[in-house]
Amino acid sequence: MSEPAKPFIIMKFQQVLSQEQRAIARQQAEALGSRLETQVVIADAGTDIEYRSDIGPLIKAIEQQTMAIDALAESNMALVDAMTQVDEEEVEEGQRPAYLDGSG
Repeated sequence: MSEPAKPFIIMKFQQVLSQEQRAIARQQAEALGSRLETQVVIADAGTDIEYRSDIGPLIKAIEQQTMAIDALAESNMALVDAMTQVDEEEVEEGQRPAYLDGSG
C-alpha cells in the first residue's frame, strides 16, 4: 500500500517573478511548508498547475454514505407504514386517531 500523498499549497503570483523574488518566495514557501507539514508549489503568472489525485477512496465513501441514506429512508418508510396501519386499525375499531403528542 502506498504512503498517502503529502498535502500541498499552490502559491500563484499575478506577475512573473525575478530571480531574487523567486528566491525569497521559495524561502518563505519552504518555511510555511515545514510549519504546516505540506509541500508548497510556486507558480508565476501565466503558469497553469493542475493537480489530480486518486479519488477512488472518496467515491467509495460517497457510495457508503448513499447506502446508509437509502437504509435510513427505507426504515423511515417502514415506520410511516406501521403508523399508518395502526391508525387505520384504530379507525376501524371506532376509536378516534390520536397524534403522537396525545391530541386528536
